Amino acid sequence: MTTFTELLEPTKSEKHGCLMFMPAIADFGMKTGTLMISGSRSYAVYDVEEFPADHGRGFMLFKKTPGTDITEDRYACFIGSDDVGRCECKGFTRYGSCKHLQSLFTLVQNNQI
Repeated sequence: MTTFTELLEPTKSEKHGCLMFMPAIADFGMKTGTLMISGSRSYAVYDVEEFPADHGRGFMLFKKTPGTDITEDRYACFIGSDDVGRCECKGFTRYGSCKHLQSLFTLVQNNQI
């Protein structure tokens, strides 16, 4: 299994972010893979599932408590066919962008998902 690692574009609140993505085994249900997003102030692990969406791609990110299978939060993200995205997290609601969408766009552009 190959792990994909990439730096994220700096933002106003996070100057040094990166993502790591480990694809799921092909016959492992709906799970697309595991996404880890880290920065100088935060670290989060998400199970990623893709779901059908009209006019684009939909992803559900399930935030995991490190070292357990407990889900803390979940975020629905949509990447439109016109490369416009939406996320239901607080960051997107406040700033119009977020680390979830930035990570998903990076993964899609690099043919990882």
